Amino acid sequence: MAPIAHPPIKTPLRLYTGGDDPFVPNEQVKATVAEMRAAGSDIEVVTYPGAKHSFTNPFATERGEKFNLPLQYDERAANDSWDQMSTFLANAFKA
Repeated sequence: MAPIAHPPIKTPLRLYTGGDDPFVPNEQVKATVAEMRAAGSDIEVVTYPGAKHSFTNPFATERGEKFNLPLQYDERAANDSWDQMSTFLANAFKA
């Protein structure tokens, strides 16, 4: 995949990803981070070991089983990512 040409990205970015997500493999996450850093972005990644795709969706496990997809809710990862994102946004939008 070729990098996208874009001007410097000044907005801080946070990425929360499942370590066992076959739809977004670790190699793709690393490539995205490298591209964003090359664009001058402040990006941080939190990877949740064992978490699969849709780990924040409480219905993911049921849907994954129904459609034979590697989807799985992970309460610990969902709560931690929510807490981290909430803190990040509160700090970013201080008045």
